[in-house]
Amino acid sequence: MVWIKTLAWLLLSAFLITVGMVLVTSLALLPFSGSDISSSLSTLLPWLPLLVFGLSLTGALFFGLLTPLVVQRGLNLQRLGATPREQLATTVANELAQRLGMPAPQLYQFSAAVPNAFVLGMGRQHAWLVLSSGLLQSASDAELRAAIAHEMAHVYFGDMSSMQLLLGTSIVVAFAVAQILTMLFHTPQQSRSILLSALQVVIFLFALLPIAWFSRRREYAADHFAAEQYGAAGMISLLRRRASANTQDDCCGPLAALATFGESGGILAGHPTLEQRIAALQRKYLAR
Repeated sequence: MVWIKTLAWLLLSAFLITVGMVLVTSLALLPFSGSDISSSLSTLLPWLPLLVFGLSLTGALFFGLLTPLVVQRGLNLQRLGATPREQLATTVANELAQRLGMPAPQLYQFSAAVPNAFVLGMGRQHAWLVLSSGLLQSASDAELRAAIAHEMAHVYFGDMSSMQLLLGTSIVVAFAVAQILTMLFHTPQQSRSILLSALQVVIFLFALLPIAWFSRRREYAADHFAAEQYGAAGMISLLRRRASANTQDDCCGPLAALATFGESGGILAGHPTLEQRIAALQRKYLAR
């Protein structure tokens, strides 16, 4: 049943993206109705739905279904065992899942000295919650609860699916808009591929701005969720612990966008700075 729901979500996402891109392309043709440009672009329409649908479905499959398997091999993830700290983490995750009315996630750990955590998967039904060995070994009970609650918030609010859909849409939009622009401006055939690639990169970077803003908002929301579940002190203490940690011992760079303490700072960063997150928690919960 879970896989049926997952497949249905993938198909629906790809279908919606396809409809949107076909509509955008059709609207772009209206000012050039009857012209040679319109005739040239019209030849793309029969193939556009299939192309966009294929790209969207492939992207969703990779980010939603294959990424956990790739990460599992890359970081050598291990299921949590029976040590007291691992049992505490399992108990906290199960209690939160029951409180939220959702299935408990599968819990894994990876070797990294810095306290960190992230979630993988398509949604609530089959989420993976991954904790670093540094978090399990060095964090206090309150900090461990805060980290788990932060990640469970992402699962509960559907942030993983939202980010996957936004990223997939941005890739497709960058591809389609760049293709349309190169044809509208009568780009010579010999330089079209170079211009097309450059436009795709530029448009995709602009598309990342609202995605990064959305991601930062979700990090604040997850921090506040953790504070509401177990108090703000644990989350603030965890953020301060991370600020004093040696980031060279962290997990690999490509996973930074997924983690509780990912790359921060700058307009394209998916996380606010640690100082901003601490200040937001203090304003909301300690200034009362």
